[in-house]
Amino acid sequence: MTSPPTANGYALWLMPSEEQKPNLNKIVRDLSKEFNSPIFLPHITLLYLEGHTDEENIKNKSEEFLSDLPPIQINSEGIGFEPENYFKCLYFNIIKSQGLTNLNEGLKKLFNIQGSQEYNPHLSLLYANNLEPIILRNLTTKYKTNSKFEFQGTEINLYSCFGEPKDWKFVKTFRLIE
Repeated sequence: MTSPPTANGYALWLMPSEEQKPNLNKIVRDLSKEFNSPIFLPHITLLYLEGHTDEENIKNKSEEFLSDLPPIQINSEGIGFEPENYFKCLYFNIIKSQGLTNLNEGLKKLFNIQGSQEYNPHLSLLYANNLEPIILRNLTTKYKTNSKFEFQGTEINLYSCFGEPKDWKFVKTFRLIE
Protein backbone atom coordinates (compact mmCIF):
# COMPACT_ATOMS: atom_id res chain seq x y z
CA MET A 1 0.00 0.00 0.00
CA THR A 2 1.33 3.46 -0.85
CA SER A 3 1.46 6.17 1.78
CA PRO A 4 -1.84 7.83 2.54
CA PRO A 5 -2.28 11.46 1.63
CA THR A 6 -2.13 13.96 4.45
CA ALA A 7 -4.86 16.36 5.46
CA ASN A 8 -4.41 19.90 6.73
CA GLY A 9 -7.48 21.27 8.46
CA TYR A 10 -10.66 20.51 10.35
CA ALA A 11 -13.70 18.51 9.32
CA LEU A 12 -17.33 18.39 10.40
CA TRP A 13 -18.69 14.85 10.20
CA LEU A 14 -22.29 13.73 10.49
CA MET A 15 -22.16 10.49 12.44
CA PRO A 16 -24.38 7.44 11.85
CA SER A 17 -27.10 6.62 14.34
CA GLU A 18 -26.38 4.27 17.24
CA GLU A 19 -28.33 1.57 15.37
CA GLN A 20 -26.17 1.90 12.24
CA LYS A 21 -22.75 2.25 13.92
CA PRO A 22 -22.05 -1.45 14.69
CA ASN A 23 -22.63 -2.65 11.13
CA LEU A 24 -20.74 0.24 9.51
CA ASN A 25 -17.84 -0.04 11.99
CA LYS A 26 -17.56 -3.76 11.25
CA ILE A 27 -17.42 -3.16 7.48
CA VAL A 28 -14.67 -0.53 7.89
CA ARG A 29 -12.67 -2.77 10.26
CA ASP A 30 -13.01 -5.82 8.00
CA LEU A 31 -11.92 -3.87 4.91
CA SER A 32 -9.08 -2.21 6.82
CA LYS A 33 -7.78 -5.60 7.88
CA GLU A 34 -8.16 -7.08 4.39
CA PHE A 35 -6.35 -4.20 2.64
CA ASN A 36 -4.02 -3.02 5.43
CA SER A 37 -5.62 0.42 5.38
CA PRO A 38 -6.48 2.88 8.15
CA ILE A 39 -9.38 2.24 10.49
CA PHE A 40 -11.63 5.29 10.83
CA LEU A 41 -15.07 6.05 12.19
CA PRO A 42 -17.74 5.87 9.49
CA HIS A 43 -19.13 9.33 8.82
CA ILE A 44 -20.55 11.69 6.22
CA THR A 45 -18.30 14.70 5.74
CA LEU A 46 -20.37 17.86 5.86
CA LEU A 47 -17.44 20.21 5.33
CA TYR A 48 -13.65 20.00 5.23
CA LEU A 49 -11.94 23.23 6.28
CA GLU A 50 -8.60 22.87 4.53
CA GLY A 51 -5.95 25.19 5.89
CA HIS A 52 -8.08 26.39 8.81
CA THR A 53 -6.16 26.27 12.08
CA ASP A 54 -8.14 28.34 14.61
CA GLU A 55 -9.81 25.51 16.54
CA GLU A 56 -11.58 27.76 19.05
CA ASN A 57 -13.10 29.87 16.28
CA ILE A 58 -14.27 26.76 14.42
CA LYS A 59 -15.79 25.28 17.61
CA ASN A 60 -17.57 28.50 18.54
CA LYS A 61 -18.96 29.22 15.08
CA SER A 62 -20.06 25.60 14.62
CA GLU A 63 -21.76 25.47 18.00
CA GLU A 64 -23.69 28.67 17.35
CA PHE A 65 -24.74 27.60 13.85
CA LEU A 66 -25.68 24.01 14.72
CA SER A 67 -27.42 24.69 18.06
CA ASP A 68 -30.82 25.42 16.48
CA LEU A 69 -30.83 22.77 13.78
CA PRO A 70 -33.10 19.72 13.89
CA PRO A 71 -31.92 16.18 13.13
CA ILE A 72 -31.37 15.45 9.46
CA GLN A 73 -32.81 12.47 7.60
CA ILE A 74 -30.14 10.35 5.89
CA ASN A 75 -30.90 7.78 3.20
CA SER A 76 -28.33 5.72 1.37
CA GLU A 77 -28.52 4.64 -2.24
CA GLY A 78 -26.11 1.99 -3.41
CA ILE A 79 -22.38 1.63 -3.33
CA GLY A 80 -19.63 3.17 -5.44
CA PHE A 81 -15.89 3.30 -5.87
CA GLU A 82 -13.19 5.66 -7.14
CA PRO A 83 -9.83 3.83 -7.31
CA GLU A 84 -7.83 7.05 -7.72
CA ASN A 85 -9.49 8.85 -4.76
CA TYR A 86 -7.88 7.67 -1.51
CA PHE A 87 -10.68 8.94 0.75
CA LYS A 88 -13.44 7.71 -1.54
CA CYS A 89 -11.99 4.42 -2.70
CA LEU A 90 -15.15 2.49 -1.67
CA TYR A 91 -18.25 4.20 -0.28
CA PHE A 92 -21.99 4.11 0.22
CA ASN A 93 -23.81 6.78 -1.78
CA ILE A 94 -25.88 9.12 0.37
CA ILE A 95 -28.92 10.72 -1.23
CA LYS A 96 -28.29 14.43 -1.61
CA SER A 97 -31.39 15.71 0.18
CA GLN A 98 -32.36 19.35 0.47
CA GLY A 99 -31.54 19.16 4.19
CA LEU A 100 -27.98 17.93 3.57
CA THR A 101 -27.47 20.48 0.81
CA ASN A 102 -28.73 23.31 3.01
CA LEU A 103 -26.49 22.20 5.87
CA ASN A 104 -23.42 22.03 3.61
CA GLU A 105 -24.18 25.42 2.04
CA GLY A 106 -24.85 26.99 5.44
CA LEU A 107 -21.52 25.74 6.77
CA LYS A 108 -19.68 26.98 3.65
CA LYS A 109 -21.23 30.41 4.14
CA LEU A 110 -20.41 30.38 7.87
CA PHE A 111 -16.73 29.71 7.14
CA ASN A 112 -16.60 31.82 3.97
CA ILE A 113 -15.75 28.85 1.71
CA GLN A 114 -16.14 29.84 -1.92
CA GLY A 115 -15.58 28.08 -5.20
CA SER A 116 -15.32 24.61 -3.70
CA GLN A 117 -16.40 21.49 -5.52
CA GLU A 118 -20.00 20.37 -5.66
CA TYR A 119 -21.13 18.57 -2.52
CA ASN A 120 -21.52 14.82 -3.09
CA PRO A 121 -22.40 13.20 0.23
CA HIS A 122 -21.08 9.69 0.82
CA LEU A 123 -20.02 7.40 3.64
CA SER A 124 -16.54 6.02 3.00
CA LEU A 125 -15.86 2.37 3.78
CA LEU A 126 -12.22 2.10 2.71
CA TYR A 127 -9.32 4.53 2.43
CA ALA A 128 -6.86 3.12 -0.10
CA ASN A 129 -4.85 3.96 -3.20
CA ASN A 130 -5.04 2.37 -6.61
CA LEU A 131 -6.90 -0.85 -5.94
CA GLU A 132 -7.74 -2.70 -9.12
CA PRO A 133 -11.25 -1.90 -10.39
CA ILE A 134 -12.07 -5.62 -10.51
CA ILE A 135 -11.37 -5.87 -6.76
CA LEU A 136 -13.57 -2.85 -6.09
CA ARG A 137 -16.36 -4.22 -8.31
CA ASN A 138 -16.24 -7.47 -6.31
CA LEU A 139 -16.49 -5.47 -3.08
CA THR A 140 -19.50 -3.54 -4.37
CA THR A 141 -21.20 -6.88 -5.01
CA LYS A 142 -20.22 -8.18 -1.57
CA TYR A 143 -21.54 -5.11 0.30
CA LYS A 144 -24.49 -4.20 -1.93
CA THR A 145 -27.00 -5.69 0.52
CA ASN A 146 -25.63 -3.35 3.24
CA SER A 147 -25.90 -0.27 1.04
CA LYS A 148 -29.55 0.58 1.68
CA PHE A 149 -30.12 2.18 5.07
CA GLU A 150 -31.55 5.28 6.67
CA PHE A 151 -31.20 7.14 9.93
CA GLN A 152 -31.84 10.43 11.67
CA GLY A 153 -28.54 12.28 11.94
CA THR A 154 -28.36 13.85 15.38
CA GLU A 155 -24.61 14.01 16.03
CA ILE A 156 -22.01 16.12 14.25
CA ASN A 157 -18.39 15.68 15.28
CA LEU A 158 -15.59 18.14 14.73
CA TYR A 159 -12.25 16.50 13.95
CA SER A 160 -8.77 17.92 13.73
CA CYS A 161 -7.45 16.40 10.50
CA PHE A 162 -3.75 17.12 10.32
CA GLY A 163 -1.48 14.48 8.85
CA GLU A 164 -2.53 10.92 8.02
CA PRO A 165 -5.89 9.47 9.15
CA LYS A 166 -4.17 7.75 12.10
CA ASP A 167 -3.19 11.21 13.39
CA TRP A 168 -6.67 12.75 13.25
CA LYS A 169 -8.19 13.76 16.59
CA PHE A 170 -11.72 14.14 17.88
CA VAL A 171 -12.44 17.70 19.08
CA LYS A 172 -16.13 18.08 19.94
CA THR A 173 -19.64 16.72 19.39
CA PHE A 174 -22.58 18.93 18.46
CA ARG A 175 -26.08 17.51 18.91
CA LEU A 176 -29.01 18.29 16.64
CA ILE A 177 -32.16 18.33 18.77
CA GLU A 178 -35.79 18.33 17.74
